[in-house]
Amino acid sequence: MVTPRADDADNVGASLTGFASRLYDEVDAAPGWTTYWELTWEPLPGAIEYLVYYATAEGMSRRPRPTSQPSFRLSVARGQGTTANVAERAAQLALQAAQLRLVVVARLADGSITGPSRLFPVGEAAGQG
Repeated sequence: MVTPRADDADNVGASLTGFASRLYDEVDAAPGWTTYWELTWEPLPGAIEYLVYYATAEGMSRRPRPTSQPSFRLSVARGQGTTANVAERAAQLALQAAQLRLVVVARLADGSITGPSRLFPVGEAAGQG
């Protein structure tokens, strides 16, 4: 679970809902491809920002990554060519999902934060949940 720094104020009863994640590929002019993992959630009324914490085998990040939108995107796989190599992409995604997870909280106007979301494995796509 997220243990925010003391200056993040106390957790409040509100919580985030409507989480979904997806994977999508983009091809650049190099040529090369990049797979992105995007986590989205329902906007929380009264939230002024969302704080994304990284969780690894070493523990939870102390400093969150703030975002003003109810979404967060990371590059999770990369390769050469005009299309993703299926085996190479799958191996990179499995490694990401095994090593990195995210937790999200919302900061409200009064400085309080919501309770933490569940852990989301980076690199795995999942529908609403």
